[in-house]
Amino acid sequence: MRKTILFCSNFYPPNFVGGAELIAHQQARELSLRGHEIIVFAGVVDGSAERYSMSEDDYEGLTVYRVALTSADYATEGLNFINAAVSHHFRNVLARHQPDVVHMHNMVGMSLDCVDHAREYGAKTIITLHDHWGFCLKNTLLDSADEICTDYSRCAECLPSFATQLGDSLPIRLRRDHLFYQLGRADALVCPSVYLVKAYLRAGFPLAKFRLVRNGIDIDRFASVRKTTDRLGRVRFTFIGYLGPHKGVSVFVDALRYLGDHQAVFLNIVGDGELYQEIEAQVHKHRLEDRVRLWGKVDNDEIEKVYEETDVYVMPSIWPENAPVTITEAFASSTPVIGSRVGGVPEWVRDGYNGFLFERRDPIGLANSMKRFIEEPALIGELGAHARETIEAVALEQQVGKIARIYEEPARAVGDSPSFAYKVLCIGQRWHADCRDALRRIDERPRYGGYRFLWGEWLTREQRREADVVWIVDPAATAEELSGVDLPSIKWLVPREAETLRESAPRDGWSEVYEGPRDVGAALDAFRRTQSADCEGGLTPRTP
Repeated sequence: MRKTILFCSNFYPPNFVGGAELIAHQQARELSLRGHEIIVFAGVVDGSAERYSMSEDDYEGLTVYRVALTSADYATEGLNFINAAVSHHFRNVLARHQPDVVHMHNMVGMSLDCVDHAREYGAKTIITLHDHWGFCLKNTLLDSADEICTDYSRCAECLPSFATQLGDSLPIRLRRDHLFYQLGRADALVCPSVYLVKAYLRAGFPLAKFRLVRNGIDIDRFASVRKTTDRLGRVRFTFIGYLGPHKGVSVFVDALRYLGDHQAVFLNIVGDGELYQEIEAQVHKHRLEDRVRLWGKVDNDEIEKVYEETDVYVMPSIWPENAPVTITEAFASSTPVIGSRVGGVPEWVRDGYNGFLFERRDPIGLANSMKRFIEEPALIGELGAHARETIEAVALEQQVGKIARIYEEPARAVGDSPSFAYKVLCIGQRWHADCRDALRRIDERPRYGGYRFLWGEWLTREQRREADVVWIVDPAATAEELSGVDLPSIKWLVPREAETLRESAPRDGWSEVYEGPRDVGAALDAFRRTQSADCEGGLTPRTP
């Protein structure tokens, strides 16, 4: 059945920085070839355009709407998940095209309330998760010491607060709870690896939302790669990707030092990023110019040229990768892979079959794996053939077929995946300093994991009606800001100085007037005791 499908992505070719937007385009193009009407809504960093203006163009036969953003819109320390200007343009695109399905990919810098806007138009909502953004503000799951975080409630250790566009400072807890809430309102969450599904489950997301669909690849495209022969007979090891600390490129270069003066090895480093100059200096410092080539950034439509000069691909990441596109490209071009044993990489690389695994941040372990290919060059062809066999099971056509079947699933009612966290609706245009302090204190106390603190400024009228508790976080808040709240059944937390709102509080319900930050936690304790008593008496607490 022909559908109108709207793809959303924070970047989109020919302007892109990673695999997520490349996958989005491949899926969109393949679905278009199958007869569906495809529209794309994306962000773009365009210094020549007015900020938040929207342009329309055609890319490879697809209509693409692009909203001009800046680096500030993507910033980790800022409000990179809610954007009124993006939402405005998105609603206009929805009204114009009336899609049956909205499929979102990487939404950093965009606006997650697009999920509810899409639902208002009757569209099925799908989100493909490419990393840990839904519960990790840095995406990488690396803490301040570059170790892999195992406690997803400790976000404040990396960033205690973040800034809004008005310059307010908000507790990081609001980000975590809002993303959990909004992602949970999608009909389905697609993950390309078992690892990522398990990571989101550990973060508390409901299993019923997830669908496992491996990233596909245009096998025919990379099957045409014809390997060149190095004129000096060297084994050529290649890295392709963003040159950032989490990618472990310095580990790759360090591995050369543990290969001694071995002249049968050559490194290709393809990409650009914040560490480019540092890596260049590292090469010069150790006099490795004759053994390392820095390619700079290579457009994906020309990436076959890199694989022609590659014998072994190396993925030295120190963060838990999900399902790297470069591994699928390498496999499709019959190239074995050496990868760090972390995240979703071991789901692709089978040690000794289509490549080798080594421990993250271990240049000696990487060097030992490289030696295997140097000393036994026949392994390149043998493991490369196995790599090609591995990837044939996840051709792009098969991946898109699975995605299309998800589109056909019955739409799920919001809230049909139970969560027993009580929703605390935070009302006010600005957060009073005492309220920020109160939420920080609450965030430090594990027993408050059963609450979701949701700022009313980011919610629709319908979403506000789902609240269990109203917390007035701004003493200057007005009754108008309570629009959409089901007053008779809501429990209240009201600051003493908010006299007008205290007079509006329902007389027959539970309410608590608080003086300072410590009182808020005590009031929530009282609320929980009340709910527990209701449950013991046979009453059912409100759930999402």
